[in-house]
Amino acid sequence: MYQTFKFAVLSASLLLAAFAVLAIFGFFDNLGFHGSLAAVLGIALTSAVGVGLMGLLFFSDRSRIDREVHDATTRRPDRQ
Repeated sequence: MYQTFKFAVLSASLLLAAFAVLAIFGFFDNLGFHGSLAAVLGIALTSAVGVGLMGLLFFSDRSRIDREVHDATTRRPDRQ
């Protein structure tokens, strides 16, 4: 559980650093308030979905449920 929390904090820190770099270089200057809000929310939500899906992928791999389903549905020569 500690590793998951550490990964989430690291991901959020990297995301905030990326926003800071974009703001320093003036990426949000010509967008206006609504455009900036849409860009920030779009990037944040896309990152959250990506992190969540990768977390589910690692959980699925470690739980070995996929392997059990694969083994149960694979045709074997002795079952034909």
